[in-house]
Amino acid sequence: MKTENEVVKDLDDLAKHVKSGKRLYTLEYKVGSSRCEKMFWFEGIKREAELRARLHCQRMNFTFIHVFPAIVDLEHQEMLKSRNPDFKGEE
Repeated sequence: MKTENEVVKDLDDLAKHVKSGKRLYTLEYKVGSSRCEKMFWFEGIKREAELRARLHCQRMNFTFIHVFPAIVDLEHQEMLKSRNPDFKGEE
């Protein structure tokens, strides 16, 4: 179990990533017949994160399935949808 100081350090590290403009994405991939997920930080739009994840899968000999933002701001997405009815909620 982590100490209180370790938890505080982890939260500080998380805050630094968020403040830097990075987003947390989830990569879905397959290793053999096993379906897996991993989360990764990426600074850029979803399409760029997907390209980076595809490259990672290629290098690791994984089969790429999908990338999606792990954390989203629902109010922000609803505001974007109200401005653009064609908005699909991905970015």
